[in-house]
Amino acid sequence: MGGRGRCVSLYVPVAAMVALTGGEAIEFGRPFVVAPALRRHILSRPDDLDSIVVAMLGLAAGTKRPTGSGPEPGDPRITRVMERLRGDLSRAADLTAVATEAGLSREQLIRSFTRQVGCSPYAWQLQARLAHGRRLLVRGEPIAATAAAVGFADQAHFHKHFRAAYAMTPGAFQNNVNI
Repeated sequence: MGGRGRCVSLYVPVAAMVALTGGEAIEFGRPFVVAPALRRHILSRPDDLDSIVVAMLGLAAGTKRPTGSGPEPGDPRITRVMERLRGDLSRAADLTAVATEAGLSREQLIRSFTRQVGCSPYAWQLQARLAHGRRLLVRGEPIAATAAAVGFADQAHFHKHFRAAYAMTPGAFQNNVNI
């Protein structure tokens, strides 16, 4: 499993999350975490799901912060780009315009952002948009309105990306949250 581009998504049902954390639901602050220690843990114990989930929840809750678990301090322009991308979740950002605002070419932005954050600006903002959509669904917003609020052309497009990210449809997620 060499190489930099590996991705793992894990959906923990809300009830299981609450049971594991003693009644406190955890909102993952960032959709992307680089955690070499966690990766080694998963590879060394692939069948020990309980310890993997506990390690991931500890990382998410901030109780364990392995080296490399977040963006490395670096170019402040990338921090401003992240703020800009997070500031407007109602549509996919125009990376050329964002790069120009940051004083970079589009290619420099993508390379620098990926090096510092661990994924492309597009992937990072997509995950932020989906996380915001998830929060709207928890509040009981209709799926079509949520899709529009987070910048998807239609409900089907939102459905496709939501399912890919969370392994369930927005409707199933909303039904599980409101149990």
